[in-house]
Amino acid sequence: MEFAVIGVIVYILCIIVGTAIGADKGRTVDGFLLSMFLGCIGVFIAATLPKKTDPAVDARLQQQHNLLLQTQQAQFFAMQQMQRQPQYAQVPTPPPQGEQKYKIASDGMELGEMTVATVKLLLKSGKLKGEDCYFDPASNEWKPIGGVAASADRKYRVMSNGATLGELPLGTITRMRQTGKLTEDDCYYDPDAEQWKLLDELVASQQDSTSAQA
Repeated sequence: MEFAVIGVIVYILCIIVGTAIGADKGRTVDGFLLSMFLGCIGVFIAATLPKKTDPAVDARLQQQHNLLLQTQQAQFFAMQQMQRQPQYAQVPTPPPQGEQKYKIASDGMELGEMTVATVKLLLKSGKLKGEDCYFDPASNEWKPIGGVAASADRKYRVMSNGATLGELPLGTITRMRQTGKLTEDDCYYDPDAEQWKLLDELVASQQDSTSAQA
């Protein structure tokens, strides 16, 4: 009789333990049924069962993992692109007070000196018109204002240490020369003369133009 009572107690304990193990793995019903029908053996089987997960949770975790991976790949690609950029792309932008200014006249009245950026903005807004003028110190005469924007937008082919850097605006060339990114031995291609010339000639011409207007 005592053995029967002990057997019942052990059986109940097996069911409790098996159900608890199953619940911990997300398999409460499996743990209960295994321990109820197989007793201690069912408990051991329940302990070896893989943990059951929620498919929705798995999908969300996978989505987060993919998003993190894509972000890391994008950051790595951006770093590679930055490393591949030529060194002159990192030249800092000079302060606005260093920009060249031109005398502007509209309807026969002088408006004062303006930067190229200001002239472009006023042209775009219609406050300056195509027939308005700017003073060109190089030729010592007034010219159509469109020439200011055209000269600022003009780019020059630049060669440094025997390698062509591509076409650069005059302002960028001047900054690179001032910061030492370009040297006195570097050249630019003059399409009017159809030959390569020293960069310092181009930079000097801009400085002379600025000094003449000062």
